[in-house]
This record gives sequence, structure tokens and C-alpha cells, in this order.
Amino acid sequence: MNRAIYLSYLQEAKSASAARSFTGAEWSAAAAVFASRETEDELIKAVSCLLACRECVARIDILVNGNTKLAHALCNGQLATLLAGVGNCDIRVWDIALASKAHVWNLYVHAIAPASQCFLFIDGYVQLPEDALTLMREAWSVNPEALAFSGSPMVGRSSDELHASFLKWGGLHGNCFAFSPTCIEKLRMAKAVLPIGLYGFDTVLGGMLGFGLNPPVHTWDIKRFVHTVPDLRWRVPPKSALSLRDLRTHVKRIRNNALRALVRAATVYQLERLKLPIGDLGVSIDSYLWRWISERPASFCLEVLKSPLSLIEVLQVKRRYSSRLALILPIQVWPSNVDPN
Repeated sequence: MNRAIYLSYLQEAKSASAARSFTGAEWSAAAAVFASRETEDELIKAVSCLLACRECVARIDILVNGNTKLAHALCNGQLATLLAGVGNCDIRVWDIALASKAHVWNLYVHAIAPASQCFLFIDGYVQLPEDALTLMREAWSVNPEALAFSGSPMVGRSSDELHASFLKWGGLHGNCFAFSPTCIEKLRMAKAVLPIGLYGFDTVLGGMLGFGLNPPVHTWDIKRFVHTVPDLRWRVPPKSALSLRDLRTHVKRIRNNALRALVRAATVYQLERLKLPIGDLGVSIDSYLWRWISERPASFCLEVLKSPLSLIEVLQVKRRYSSRLALILPIQVWPSNVDPN
């Protein structure tokens, strides 16, 4: 994928999305909900929790990627019913051709996001507590230098250990995090994009933020730039070993984690060793990894010895995205007068 072509595409998407600011609320947030393999019920529950937050959510963009059927099902089913009682929030549903969270994040940051005092990012199955945005707002008031805020899930065998680790060492959890307007502006000015096809979304994004979005200038200090909100915990639907859907997800996660180890090593090399500006990173997962592999083959071989499955994943890495699908403009399916059929 050519960087210039991809950035031109994002600019075209920005013109087509008609992003606009909101007035009237003293403090409000814009929320991006990432959705791909979620069920309609899971998404509706996540959106309902957002709407129940005590602080105002002025706009919710549901970013359905690689699942046109789900995008249109939302508009023809429960979402329409839910919206009947919503008067203070603008909800939009997008159908995005390429199934890539990194690509969707690029689209939101550079093309879809409106002007706002807070930018919230959540996965489509995350159930936030009512005080989630209140906790973030209070944390912002005492940590104005922070670029991002996050918490941790309260469900899972290692959830408490993870939470304690974040409080001690810092970190960014990909399920739920928030950006300040300054963070969004710096990302846009740097023309920073995450590699499309990436797995290890929070690894690369957390790496960028840990260097204050400026690796040539800042040393690593993720606790300074990403504040862990102690009381921000969220729920996710429980998994079942007897569910075929959850079993498939687990198998895919094993393969993805093998690739994540390579992404982590490539991120350390490019941001910590080379001190590359965040706007100079590879625009696709293969180009992102190849810089590290070609310049540090011994490190790559060491990672493969630790996890032989990672070799299979890196050989098949181009299957994780389609350049053709990555250049299809997002389609707004709600609200819309266009018949989806």
C-alpha cells in the first residue's frame, strides 16, 4: 500500500463524511464504536451503556467494518427502536468494506471524528459504567498533560492482575480509551496512521503515545502521557468453551498473538531504537514488519524460535488486508434515506 495514495484516500473520506462540531453542551464527548464480529444484541447493549453515561455523549459513530450485513441489520432493527427515545445524541452507522480495526481508526481520526472535548474509543461489546466519562473528565482536570486515558476490564481470570499492572507501570487497553483534542490534533498534523491489517492495535498506538507522539524528542514515559483511571472498569460478555463462535475466536486469537509478538518487536525497534517520527511508519502491516525484519534479521529469527507459529503468520501477512477494499470510501447507512437493499 502506497502512503501517498492512502493519505489521499483519507482526505477524500473526510470531505465525504461531512464531520461537524457540536454546540450546546458545556462538556461532551464523541464516541467511536468499533464493530465487526459482534452480534446485534452486543452492539445495542454497548450503545445503550454509552447513552446512559452521566456526561453528555454528543455523537456516537458505529464503525462496522467487514460486515455489511450487520451494518444494515442495525438500521432495520433494534437501533431504530433505540433511537426513537434519544434526543440529545447524534448516532451514525458506517459500513466500512475492509475488516481492519487499524484502518477504521485511521478513518475516524483523520476523516470522521467531529470537533469535541473528548474522543472515546470502545469495542462493540464493551459495557461501560454510568460514571465512565465522569471519571475520565475528573482525571483530565488533574492530569492536563496526558494525551490519553484508559482503564481495564473487570471480567476475566487475569483482569485484576492487569489492572494492578496498569496502575503500577501504565498502559493502554485497546477495548476502551479516550483521547484529548490535543492528541487528535497532533496525530493529524503528523499524518500518523496505524498499519492496515495490523493485529496488536494497542501495541503500536500505545508505543506512539508512550513517546508523547514524538519519539525523536521524548523518552519513553507511558504513565506521563497515558493516564490509567483507577476506578474505570468495564464489563464484557462472558465467553463459553461450548460456543462454536467463541471457539473460533479463541483459535484466531492464538494465531493473532503469534503475530503480536512480531509487532511488539518491530514497534520497539522503530520507535525506541530508530526514534522514527510517527508519520514515517509503514502504512500496511507487511511494510511495518519488513523494515524491522530486513534490518534486524537476527531479532526476527529469535522471535520465530520463541513462537514458530509466527513464521506462518508473517508469510501470510498480506492476507490480512486488501488494498482494493482499503480504498473504498465508508458508506453512512444511518441516518440515510437510501434503501440498503
